[in-house]
Formats: sequence, C-alpha cells, structure tokens
Amino acid sequence: MSNLIEQNCPVCQSIVFCKKSGWFSKVIKFPNFCGSCGTKLFHECPSCHQNLPYLTNNCIHCSERLYVPEYKGVYTSVSQKTISEKAQKQLEQLKQDLYDVNLYVEEMFRLVVRLNPISQQIFHFDTILEEIETKNSSNEISSVIDEAVNSIHLDYLYEQFDEFNRSVISSIEGLFDERTLFEKELSHYRIYVNITNISTEVDIIKQKMQDAIQFYNERDFRQIKNHFERIKENAPKYQSIITRTGFADFAIGFTSGLLGTLLAGPLGYAASDQGLRYWENWRDASDKEFIDWFSSLIKTFIDYGYDLADYMESSCQPVINEAIHLYSEQTLAIIEGLNNAALDGINIDQAYQAIRTFGRNDSVNLDQDHFSKIILYNLREKGLSIQSEENLVYLLNLR
Repeated sequence: MSNLIEQNCPVCQSIVFCKKSGWFSKVIKFPNFCGSCGTKLFHECPSCHQNLPYLTNNCIHCSERLYVPEYKGVYTSVSQKTISEKAQKQLEQLKQDLYDVNLYVEEMFRLVVRLNPISQQIFHFDTILEEIETKNSSNEISSVIDEAVNSIHLDYLYEQFDEFNRSVISSIEGLFDERTLFEKELSHYRIYVNITNISTEVDIIKQKMQDAIQFYNERDFRQIKNHFERIKENAPKYQSIITRTGFADFAIGFTSGLLGTLLAGPLGYAASDQGLRYWENWRDASDKEFIDWFSSLIKTFIDYGYDLADYMESSCQPVINEAIHLYSEQTLAIIEGLNNAALDGINIDQAYQAIRTFGRNDSVNLDQDHFSKIILYNLREKGLSIQSEENLVYLLNLR
C-alpha cells in the first residue's frame, strides 16, 4: 500500500503526486511546484496564513484567490515583485528544458530496461535470423543459423543481471547527484537554492527499481536456458535437412533415385513407383514436421525476449514515474531560486547558461551519441516536436 495520493494542479489540472503524513492520516503534503506547468503551489494562504489541506484555487478559510492569470491566459501564483522580460524568458526556457529532459529520461530508462541481458541477446538472435530471407543457398542459411546460435551466451545470467541492476541504479543516483551539484554551482553566482534532502526518497526509488528488475527467479532462468539448449541441440538436424532437401520445398530430390536402386528386388513394393512415392511423401512429411517444430521452438525463444522486455518495462514504469516526479521537484526548486534572485535584481545570465550547459561532455563519445540518438528516434516516433528535439540535441551536446 502506497502513501502517495493524486491531486490536480489548480492551474493546469495535471496530476500532482502528494504524500500522506501517516498511513491513517487525512493530512497530505504536496510538492512546492507543479511538475507540468511549474506553478509554485501554496502550502498556506498568503492572505490569512492558514494551512491548506489540499490543492485548491481559492483559500478554504478566507476565500482568497491563490492563483491569478498573468499573460496569454497562463496562471501563476501571486507575486508582488516583477522581473525583466529577458529573465522571464530564461526561466520559461528552463521549464521547457525540464519538460524535454523528462521525456528523454523516461524513454532512456524504458530503453535500458528493455535491453536487459536476456532480451538484448534474443533481439540480436532475431535480427541475425532475419538475414535468412536474403540468402539463396542452403549453405548460406546454415551459416546464419550457426551465427545466431553462437550469439547466445546464457552461462552467466545471474552475474549479467547483477551488473545490469548496478548500472540502472547508478543511473538513478547520477540523476539526483546532478541536482545537488547544481546547488553548489549556483552559489558561485550569488544564487542560493535550498534543495530538500531527498536521500531517503532516492533510496526508496532505488530499492523499488531493484525489486522490479529482479523479479525473475531461478526456475525462470532455467526454463529459458533449457529452451535454448533444445535449439542448440537440434540446430544441426535442421541444417542437415535444409542441405539435403534443397530447402525450397523440402523435396527429396536426388535421394529418390538412390532409394529406388537400393530397394529394388526383394522389397518389390517399395521399389515400385507407388511405393517410392509413398516413401517420398513420408520422408517429406517427417522433414516438414521437424522444420515446423524447430521453427516454433525458435519463435517461442524469441517471444521470451520480447515478453520479458514488455514485462520489465511495465514493472519499472511506476518507479520511473516516481523518479521523474522527484527530479522535477528538485529542478523546479532550482528554477525558483533563480526566480527569487531575479526578483531581487540579480543578473541570472551566467547562472542560466551554466545550468543549460552543466555536465556536458565536449569530448566525442560515439557510443553515448548513438544511444542518445536511438532515444530521440523513439521519441520522434511518439510525436516529439522539432523544437523539443533541437533543444535536446543542444542540451545533450550531440553531434
């Protein structure tokens, strides 16, 4: 049972995750900002200073309106000070950065869990087998089968999953360590941000992610390994059949003449035309049944990889959502720090540029670039706007 509950932002109506103060308490604690529109959320009424038990557009005690329209129909929390138009645009850009980065981070984690040690090998296995469609000879097809079978290595599944688990957890830690480094970076520009200590929340997210990843037990691993062993053991027979029969229609071909010669004489019936056709039909049916069975064996093995990827993605998605929600809270606190600095007349230009280029690696990392471009391709397929893609290319410093 979770102590998280959902409420709606009084400005944009997006879901805001709130926490109960106790398992049986009706009092809730909501974040400082809306993760979708960035509006600062009031915990107490600025007019009567009474605590607000839930998110609302009007104070339940004095009916004071808490959120007022600013420009272009956008609502924001009440503020008596103003900031320059340039600073306002910079803050809006940082909110846009957060929106785009959230899309990227979510897709990144989804791609990472889909490429778990088992699914990744099976995806590659499937890709190799697709080359069969381009081959014309049985020897070429046999070589493809060899390559596919030899690409699977399941002897160290537990070790592979432990390393995979550590990699995912390390990514989560890096996501939030970056926020803490931001706080120190901004102090150089006389901008101070009070980022809440979230070590406990991060530890909970890490544990939930670990639990979501480690749902496979020894029996499941053994089942996958045993299934592959059957493929490995029967692959030579499959290769023998396609070589012997000519593959195209699994016909007996040249063997019929040889059989006719060997079976002539004492067997009589088997050497007759009718007997030979009977033998050919039986042999052809036997080969075809094995080919069908072996093909089904391979299909089931490939399905394991895709089913595992789907299951892991669905298991990890709620944890990914929690991580992004917490990340958004921390980032919005940083943006609020810049907003307060701008209200106090501090120039935020250098801090703004530092945030947008923080952690960028100017050295070329082809593997990282390739991985990032896969993520962008996936997002593009889901409708990522050209503006957001260009923004992410800049933030990630992609070539």
